Amino acid sequence: MCLVLFAKNEWKGFPILILANRDEFFDRPAKVAEFWKEEPSLLAGQDLTSNGTWLGVTKKGRISFVTNRRDMREPKLESPISRGKLVEGFLKSNLSPADYEKQLLPDLHHYEGFNLFLSDDSGAICISNKGNGTVSIEPGIHTLSNAFWNSDWPKTKRLRESFEEIRKFHPSSEPLLPIESFFGILNDNQIASDLNLPDTGIGSEREKLLSSIRISLPGYGTRVSTILAISDAGKFFFYEKTFLDPFSADGCTVSFQFQLES
Repeated sequence: MCLVLFAKNEWKGFPILILANRDEFFDRPAKVAEFWKEEPSLLAGQDLTSNGTWLGVTKKGRISFVTNRRDMREPKLESPISRGKLVEGFLKSNLSPADYEKQLLPDLHHYEGFNLFLSDDSGAICISNKGNGTVSIEPGIHTLSNAFWNSDWPKTKRLRESFEEIRKFHPSSEPLLPIESFFGILNDNQIASDLNLPDTGIGSEREKLLSSIRISLPGYGTRVSTILAISDAGKFFFYEKTFLDPFSADGCTVSFQFQLES
């Protein structure tokens, strides 16, 4: 994943709400979200290069996603472990977020920079292996891109503001989520101005090209938009839209609904 909004106790009737975009090269093979045959409780897309995933959930209520920590001035590892394995490993385990973090600690240097979100019924944390440590996730509207948890980049600020605008005008008595409106803000391709662009070592022109919520560049961009919600009654709602190319006006959507298992 490269851009995520995580809302905890911010939408009436839905204590957990996630909006996310995965940015990747379009020639990297991947499967759309489905329940995995070898792990029937696990719902996620699958990267067919590393066989890991970028975002997933389980019927037991485990949630995980990962974003890259982008800083091109840092030396590259010769044979890094795929960051998608971090998400897969947590979703397949029975460890709490805190215990999974302890298990990872000896091997953090084998991964390129990442931010890893982990959640179960014991709580939620975000782990960074590049200087920000571990953050406990409190109620509120949070964003994550390729810096640290709640780093204020133009795209994270725009995503948060757009979400708050939808929430402002959505009737609190309406039990259904405005899924198409959420997909609409994830499809926002407005480029940021030069003001407040991050500096990740790629130069101002490339920073600008990567500054929109949805990225559309030749061969690279937002491949998948995902919306995940959990209701007060423990029902999961999962929607994923896959774009066939960086400039597609719309994508193919799959959806799943299931009840949290005790």
